[in-house]
Amino acid sequence: MMKRLFLNDYSISLTRRGTINTAATLSYLPSLLHQTRIRPFHESRVVTYGYQFKERTELVREFIHDSLYNPEYGYFNKKDHELIITHPVLRDEKLTRTDTTETDQFEKDLVNNNLSFDEQMILPFHELQDQLDYLENLSELYQRGPQSWGTPIEIFQPYYGIAIAEYMLRTTFGEGKNENLEKPLKIYEMGGGMGTCARNVLDYLEKEYPEIYKRTEYSIIEISSQLHEQQKIRCARHVKNGKLMLHHASFMDWSNVEQDECFVIAMEVLDNCAHDKVSIDGEGNVLECHVFEDPLTNYYGEVFLPCQDELIIRYLYLSGIIEGDTQNTSNSVSQRYFYKAIEDLRAGKIKKGIRSFFSKSVGGMRSLLMSSIGGDHVMFIPTVQLQIIEKLYQNFPKHRLICADFDYLGTDESGETNLREKRTIFLKKEDITSDENYSIESHSFRSYLVPKGECDIFFATDFATMQQVYGKVCRDNNGMLRGSKVVKSSQFMNQYAQKEKFATKSGYNPLLRDYSNFSFFLS
Repeated sequence: MMKRLFLNDYSISLTRRGTINTAATLSYLPSLLHQTRIRPFHESRVVTYGYQFKERTELVREFIHDSLYNPEYGYFNKKDHELIITHPVLRDEKLTRTDTTETDQFEKDLVNNNLSFDEQMILPFHELQDQLDYLENLSELYQRGPQSWGTPIEIFQPYYGIAIAEYMLRTTFGEGKNENLEKPLKIYEMGGGMGTCARNVLDYLEKEYPEIYKRTEYSIIEISSQLHEQQKIRCARHVKNGKLMLHHASFMDWSNVEQDECFVIAMEVLDNCAHDKVSIDGEGNVLECHVFEDPLTNYYGEVFLPCQDELIIRYLYLSGIIEGDTQNTSNSVSQRYFYKAIEDLRAGKIKKGIRSFFSKSVGGMRSLLMSSIGGDHVMFIPTVQLQIIEKLYQNFPKHRLICADFDYLGTDESGETNLREKRTIFLKKEDITSDENYSIESHSFRSYLVPKGECDIFFATDFATMQQVYGKVCRDNNGMLRGSKVVKSSQFMNQYAQKEKFATKSGYNPLLRDYSNFSFFLS
């Protein structure tokens, strides 16, 4: 079973049963800066995966992204990691790989939209007594499969997706949802999971707003081959109807430009976006972190080098982490400005004032700030999140973003955000995958330096800083900062969901009370 354990500011979890017995602990050594025993990366990997690797090392974001999404061994492309909590009728039979007439008929009814929305719910919420009863039933769902995980869109289906549909309808057609308005409804979803959100939205439109359904164009852009195949099955009818297009591709490689107004949905996408790691000293000198593997020991290690990566530098400026003498007076994100900033940074000419992270940063960014090495600030920064925002600006200029994710993951029992002096690093893949090393359901690690493809690596999102970056990048036609708002999941569901469907006998409502560390970003 795999359920994300919110124990650390960033988390790494396995989808195998057990705890690790074989590991080695190393202290951080400054001599790593001069480490030369580094395995060069194969040219084939560069070509296959599209990242510009350094000659001997890779940036942290490259390491994490490769670990999660590599087509051959990436975590989300493994067949044994494809299961997501689903309806009991499908779940019980699929897990044992035995087909029954009941299962076949249910799946046909599900695909053909012959089931009522209530029949699609995975838990009998009205029959549950209270919060404890809900948690016990949810735990049972997790325990049915060794590689199962659940998200709000799955647990609260179909009404979670219906709430998102309601938001889009009211935003596009007004509170009265006038179907006679001749507006097309264009929707793009990045990372569509099992296709549950798309199916729920399209089912709802087809049943309740058939005229709008006729004018709807829904596209899923999915990087995972396993999930892409599941979407073909779960959403087959809407594909056949010409309402849903499935694209097996990375959102970052999307080349089409959508000139019309559209919605872009990203449900739990940001938490699995790779981050970079940087070190900034009191004088404003920036070092970027690289990962290497010592072929003599099979250890992964970190090395901090002078910052040369333009994406890292762009994020540091846009987020306000670094302030310089160079001022951006343009009405749009200026390539020339960033080029000048990059040159100044490389030449060491910028007189920087490091912001007080604890006084000017909240939520996720504060949790991403790690304890220091010799007084330097060491932190993870969401550079791939910036790439997504830039892609939205370039390819979806008239978009409205619906993004939902975790705003907080918590700290460990000691209250510390991370231990920097000593780090647990696994010697080889077998240390994690060996069956004798497993005795519990899942495990949370304090380091991302684990064998590639074996763990889910995810981060909290600092939505306040994201708003700042988003506003600067996605300016409107007049050069004004683009507005956005962040609301807690409970606020969003209170306004748009049929929340009464999830009330237990005691009055406890998990739709409103569970996932309290979940927020929506709306633009």
